[in-house]
Amino acid sequence: MRPAAALGALLLIVLLTSILPAASAPAKPLTLQQARQAIASVREDLANLLWWGSEGPAHGSGAGYREVLSYCDMIAELDPHDIEAWGQGAYVAGLLGDQAGRTERYRRGIAANPQNHRLYFELGMTYVRKRDFRAAEPYLAKAAALPCPSLVVRSYAHCLDKLGKRSQALAQWQRVLKMSPGDPVAQREIGRLSAGKGK
Repeated sequence: MRPAAALGALLLIVLLTSILPAASAPAKPLTLQQARQAIASVREDLANLLWWGSEGPAHGSGAGYREVLSYCDMIAELDPHDIEAWGQGAYVAGLLGDQAGRTERYRRGIAANPQNHRLYFELGMTYVRKRDFRAAEPYLAKAAALPCPSLVVRSYAHCLDKLGKRSQALAQWQRVLKMSPGDPVAQREIGRLSAGKGK
């Protein structure tokens, strides 16, 4: 089933299942808060059903990456806080060679989820893979400033080092060591940077 048809069928199912029980109950108006909760619940249920529908194409048994991308876009539209939809959509756009679409999905996902490190990190690492450390730096800096695993801080430290920002890189490696005591790479990099040595 095509994504648009799937979405239409899902909307019809949700609509019918929400109307039929109400038809037999006495009418009672919803408060604004109750209506918002009901809409959020329906959106979440639709997003979950779409994830389920994307499993075939994602594993090679469906129409392929373009269909997966359509599912990811629909899920992100229904639930803009679904980090996975933005990240997977950006990844698949990249696989399809649409670098502008990849970057746009990351940026829209970041705008919808500014307090989550993951999309900042993924976009930053997209630039790192291109060896464009200047473009990567602001995204990795933002990711590392938010609650995140040590991998994010480690990646930011490497980026700073590549840009010649050794004292800032040293500070980030010290953070890594606090987050992961005994980390041998952090210890090595702290020693190297403290001694003023290059790579």
